[in-house]
Amino acid sequence: RDTLEHVGFRLKGNTALNNQKKSFKLSFNTYEKGRKYQGVKKINLLANVNDPTMIRQMLYYYIYERCGLLPRRGAFVKVYINNEYRGLYTNLEEPDDEWIEDHFESDKGNLYKCTYPADLAYINSNQQSYKNIQNSTATGGRAYELQTNQATDDYTDLVQLITTLNQTPNASFVTQIEQQLNVEGYLKALALDVATGNWDSYAYNKNNYFLYHNLNTGKFEFITYDTDNTLGIDWLNIDWATRNYQTWIHPTEPRPLAAKLLAIPAYKQRYTTLLDSITRYITH
Repeated sequence: RDTLEHVGFRLKGNTALNNQKKSFKLSFNTYEKGRKYQGVKKINLLANVNDPTMIRQMLYYYIYERCGLLPRRGAFVKVYINNEYRGLYTNLEEPDDEWIEDHFESDKGNLYKCTYPADLAYINSNQQSYKNIQNSTATGGRAYELQTNQATDDYTDLVQLITTLNQTPNASFVTQIEQQLNVEGYLKALALDVATGNWDSYAYNKNNYFLYHNLNTGKFEFITYDTDNTLGIDWLNIDWATRNYQTWIHPTEPRPLAAKLLAIPAYKQRYTTLLDSITRYITH
């Protein structure tokens, strides 16, 4: 057995905090800077209380990787606290600076953790306006929370992306957005969300995604996380398996990342093709 002392340990989640079976986050470098265990700085122990099968999140990331999106390592673990068995959990890799370093040539860009109500709607050109938006978690915090380069705390790149999504005329939109966003990567992520009924992500619930500014390409990468509410799990009395794929995003609230891209015929056709490929081939 390995023993580590002085490890950061906290509850994890939002609505899940009310459940008897809690999710946890362990941080090995909270009190000893730079320390890792088995090559990682953090571990997420996910209770998956919404999923009686315990497999939806792992299955989602299996499909995610088969779609050519960046892998998230995961495993099932038995959790004991003070020798008391707390149940079966999912140990899922954290999308942090370590994960960024493993998958991109540069890990120096801004990584934003985006939680409800991070809709990417335009407010103004002042980055403080976006820093002031609070998320809905019990502990509070920014809806657009910078995970890297925190000392600098510069949101200029995020404000520029939001401005492009909301303010750029249609005539120049494609040119501008392709300079700032991995469009193919987001269209894949959106098609996968629709195929699996992942409503608790950006397109419907403005929640549970990361944006990483890859300095080598100059483009943002969209990264999905927290995918336990998929494949039939519903809180909103909606049948996600039969919802129209053309009007799948939230109908009455702004979702400029999804809506503006799907308003471009070539992007909508690509999204349709990706959705067809995922449902016809990859998920079987």
